[in-house]
Amino acid sequence: MILDEVCRDVLSEVGRLRNGFRVIDAAVGIKYTYVMIEDLSTSEYFIGLSYTPSEDIARLPLEVFSVKGVEVSRLCGLVTSENFVSRALGMAALNALTSAITEVPNDAKGIDVLDLMPLGKEDVVAVVGYITPLIDPLRRRVKEVHVFERDQLRRRDALPDTLLPRVLRGVSAAIISGAALLNDTLDSIIEWVGPGTKLALVGATGSVKPEPLFRAGIHYVAGFRVDSGEEATVAELVRLGAGTKEIYKHGYKYVLSKD
Repeated sequence: MILDEVCRDVLSEVGRLRNGFRVIDAAVGIKYTYVMIEDLSTSEYFIGLSYTPSEDIARLPLEVFSVKGVEVSRLCGLVTSENFVSRALGMAALNALTSAITEVPNDAKGIDVLDLMPLGKEDVVAVVGYITPLIDPLRRRVKEVHVFERDQLRRRDALPDTLLPRVLRGVSAAIISGAALLNDTLDSIIEWVGPGTKLALVGATGSVKPEPLFRAGIHYVAGFRVDSGEEATVAELVRLGAGTKEIYKHGYKYVLSKD
């Protein structure tokens, strides 16, 4: 699955660079999960975020009992676990490692995915995940917008994601929350869309090394990185239950494209 490929790709790059990393802090917040790592070769700190998938957290035995349980060698096991607390921790750690081993080009920083996606009045767009800042701008720009949300508490006027197979064949573009990578629904979404559909993965959860996503059929990866020196502030915000609006003040959005 795509998430497995992402994990293998990140760990392969870590091995190639021969940098040593250790997890120094982690927490599962109400809205986000974070993992903070240290690059032992430079003494730099990096933080990665993941959506906390409360709607999928079951009463399974904990797999991680301390920060040491999120060690790099375990990551692929964590992100593919049936325990979604472990998945969120593993996902956040992958994003932290990606921040440590990859640079975002300057011309990709500070832009929005809608700035790059070629969308117009004839497009029908699916938004997978209730991504509030994108919905109204899209409705003003394209012919029709279908919004899907898995979490019943956040669904509002959106459709349940069980209807995705029926609707996706008729869209010309799909903007997908990074949570779909975390919960393994991204694979099915890519299978359900029609040929030529423009695909974007967005949000802090999907801020991983983009090459495996491009190979899988994603055209745009719109992620988020925390500014250097803001790691402790973001960690505190996550622990206090802050959401995207507050956290994004301490970093920058970026968009990478396949072409």
